[in-house]
Amino acid sequence: MIKRVFLIVLDSLGVGELPDAYKFHDEGSNTLRAIRTSKFFVGDNLKKLGMFNIDGVEGGIENPTGVYARLSEKSAGKDTTVGHWEIAGLVSENPLPTFPDGFPKEVIDEFEKQTGSNQNQNTRQNRNTKQNQNQNQQQNQNQQNQQQNKNQQNNQR
Repeated sequence: MIKRVFLIVLDSLGVGELPDAYKFHDEGSNTLRAIRTSKFFVGDNLKKLGMFNIDGVEGGIENPTGVYARLSEKSAGKDTTVGHWEIAGLVSENPLPTFPDGFPKEVIDEFEKQTGSNQNQNTRQNRNTKQNQNQNQQQNQNQQNQQQNKNQQNNQR
């Protein structure tokens, strides 16, 4: 009997599209394969563990030190939360909403209302307005000083 398991969840590190990819505009997706081709990616430990042995990733090794698997959710949806729930044993039959074109205005408005972030935005706008006013006053003062200097120079001639 196994007494201990170290489960590492690499959120958003997909290894190929799922059968329902068309529902989420994810056809052809394979994040691990895509980042593996970058000259900046270093995945030596993932390779040792066997992550590159998964079908569709390429670059695997014989006798990896870890156990690897490619899984797909039973739950409806594609988000991290549903995936974590499923790891804990809860299969969700209803997907959570997704927003491929950004959050609707009413969601943002309610979020700002609940978090007070719209007040922060107003505070920033007020601060920026005051800074602009101060800059304009300073520019006006500089222009007046320059004009006075010119007038004094002309009077001295």
